[in-house]
Amino acid sequence: MNSACLAASTGPSALGPHCDALCVIGFMVWIFSTETSNGTRWVMNSTGRLDNLYEAVLKNVISFSLVFIILCINGAFVFAYFKNQDFQRDPRYVLYVHLVMNDMIMLAGSLVLQIASYVSALSRTSCCLLLLVLLTANK
Repeated sequence: MNSACLAASTGPSALGPHCDALCVIGFMVWIFSTETSNGTRWVMNSTGRLDNLYEAVLKNVISFSLVFIILCINGAFVFAYFKNQDFQRDPRYVLYVHLVMNDMIMLAGSLVLQIASYVSALSRTSCCLLLLVLLTANK
């Protein structure tokens, strides 16, 4: 990290308010480009798989568990909404259940994309094109 950013982090300077953000970005690049304790090198824009099998399975199991718990809680909210007629008449709850249902769709879609990226060799271009088609085909 350069001395200008260190000086800016200790107090106001003539470098402007964006120096702190640039320092954080520079620090993150420095962190992710150094060697780890076991001698492996972290590369930010690598095309190869950086996780071993244990790490990949662990990440996916943790992600699936958390998303499943959140989806169950949100599903209980949606069930309670459709079970009670008073909730369906109040616009506040209509908007809330709309938010919850969108949250459920987004979480499920994100989980499917994450697991699919580990299971098969999807390219980012095909995922982006698929999302673009799904988002624009709403007629």
